[in-house]
Amino acid sequence: MKDNNTMPVKWMKAAVIGCLWASSEILIGSFLHNLKIPFRGSILTGIAIILMITIAHTWREKGLFWRAGIVCALMKPLSPSAVILGPMIAIITEGILFETATRTFGRNYFGFIFGALLAMSWNFAQSILSYLITFGGKIFDMYSNYLIYIESLLGTAAKIALNPLLIYLLIHVVMGLIAAIAGIIIGKKSILKKDIFSPNLVKVVPFFQKRNEMSYSIFNLFLIFIFIISSLTLSVYSPRYFWMPFCISGLVILIWRYKFVMQRLKKIKFWLSIIIITLFSSVLLGWLGVQNNIIFGLLAGIDMNVRAACLIFSFAALSAELKNPVIENIFFRSRFRQLSIIVDTSVFTLPYIISSFPNPKYLFKNFSSAIVETVNQSEYWLQFIDNKIKNKKNVVIIITGEVGTGKTSFLKKLIVRFEEQNIKTGGLLSKRIYQNEKLEGYDLFSIKQNKYVPLIREKCFSENDLSLGSYYFNSETINIGNKILLEDSKLSDILIIDEIGPLELNNNGWANTITTILTSTKIPMIWIVRTSLLHEVQRKWGIQASLVINEIKNDEKNIEFYADKIIQQLKCYE
Repeated sequence: MKDNNTMPVKWMKAAVIGCLWASSEILIGSFLHNLKIPFRGSILTGIAIILMITIAHTWREKGLFWRAGIVCALMKPLSPSAVILGPMIAIITEGILFETATRTFGRNYFGFIFGALLAMSWNFAQSILSYLITFGGKIFDMYSNYLIYIESLLGTAAKIALNPLLIYLLIHVVMGLIAAIAGIIIGKKSILKKDIFSPNLVKVVPFFQKRNEMSYSIFNLFLIFIFIISSLTLSVYSPRYFWMPFCISGLVILIWRYKFVMQRLKKIKFWLSIIIITLFSSVLLGWLGVQNNIIFGLLAGIDMNVRAACLIFSFAALSAELKNPVIENIFFRSRFRQLSIIVDTSVFTLPYIISSFPNPKYLFKNFSSAIVETVNQSEYWLQFIDNKIKNKKNVVIIITGEVGTGKTSFLKKLIVRFEEQNIKTGGLLSKRIYQNEKLEGYDLFSIKQNKYVPLIREKCFSENDLSLGSYYFNSETINIGNKILLEDSKLSDILIIDEIGPLELNNNGWANTITTILTSTKIPMIWIVRTSLLHEVQRKWGIQASLVINEIKNDEKNIEFYADKIIQQLKCYE
């Protein structure tokens, strides 16, 4: 059967580069963060540049690097980092700038060096833009007054030598040159040394970020946008007595609505930065300013701090709301479908690549050989992604609906139809347990063994049980269920999993078994998933459901229609 969903090689190669880039951001980024190393972002950019230059010696296609930047950025929300917008913008821009340079000047020394300088300098440019947007024009008034004071005190030469922006820019230029030269040298080594990469080294790690249990709201997202625009505008064009109460009121609401914002207020670093900005403002805008008034500088510092708090907290809330599955569904619909598939596949592939990526200590001790080893895995990962995409068609059928909409009852009637057609059905179903008309929990039902075991109750079964909300999951039953799924995947024509939910999204329940089945077998599966989790579940396992059933009507006509449709798809596997 012809595959009508062939993915362009450019996108698959970009996915490999994006995954390697994301792996370095996650592993090396966490390592540098824990050690409190300065210029962490620039060091990560340098490693990304080295990876891109090294790979560019082997993969010659145009358009790889801007695509890789997009793929890496769209995986950034998986990072342990809470704020994602800034790094996402930086990664995409760095990919575009490096692509532009190598397109313009070619993949030669000059093209690589110029591309590295552009990509690295973006960290400098984004920092300046970030300060300007966050603190407003007064931050540059402070900077200007500082330079005037230094010149009057020590002369023009000292003004240049002690110019913070020039020093900051020079550091980035030097780091860019070092990254370019290292990439060129290592790239030549990678061509000469083509080691065979053994797939046995690859294993899955439970990396995926735990699912955020916050309740999303499109309306709140809209309000945050309005608040950001309003606070920026009012801070410039309205008097202090008007805009400051408005901004402080907005801050109070943000802190009340988004509990993680409160965590920032508990950090000493946050309050220390407020004190430093206020003191510098008092001196540079007050004492050394045109007004020659420390009170004026003090008030200006308070203005900058309130504006900064508004924007920092607003963008943190915005980052959280943008993880709304509804937003993802809208973005990845129709014209973005190809990008959706490649990102889903990259998310699925990323834990494997992370497992084979050099650990930070080994990387920094054996930098050149570690990069060569990593880049020489690229062809393997390209084949891995290609196989994953080709296996997307007709892999998983999803029955979706919210709690209590009859998904399991609908599935039971489908199973009866399968058995009538001699289709071997295996897997798990769930059954609600009531006591005195009150929901007590759920039992797990093995389709092949025709046996029930208790799964969920309000009281815990043992100290090893998992808890979710007010319910406890029987750890022994989960182990039994995982064994059933693995055994039935080898003995059945179709495998049922009822259901996949928050537990699996947090890498518990059936999560690891689902991953094993997807990577080791082509058995068709039917999953039950809540509508609100549909896209998140598909994203986690990098699958594109061949059929999504959301018309859950238990009448014979509807059952017959979907049973025939599923059976027709099963014939593709024969």
